[in-house]
Amino acid sequence: MKKVKIENYVQINMKIKDINKYIFYELEMTQSHIIILYLILNSVDQKLDLKGLCEETASASSVITRQVKELEQKGYVKKIRNEDNLRKVYVYMSNKQKEDTLALMDLIEEYIKQYTL
Repeated sequence: MKKVKIENYVQINMKIKDINKYIFYELEMTQSHIIILYLILNSVDQKLDLKGLCEETASASSVITRQVKELEQKGYVKKIRNEDNLRKVYVYMSNKQKEDTLALMDLIEEYIKQYTL
């Protein structure tokens, strides 16, 4: 197995920080926003429940709830309660929101291409 040098680790993390900084300042998106959007976009019917998002991201419910609220305010997602179990909340994307999210992901991918990790 190839030995990983600490220098490589530091360089990769610095590049990731630069990418995240650009995305935040240019697109007003945090790393958490992007992860949540990616997970919803790639889920069945572009819909996940909050509990599933917490498990997928290994994040606290309060953190995911805040991030989802911010994405909802930006117009990328909507929330809906399960009719059979009102405690269960789903986060989903309409077709328009899916198109907007795909366009956002394309912008992010274009910027990432500038970096060699």
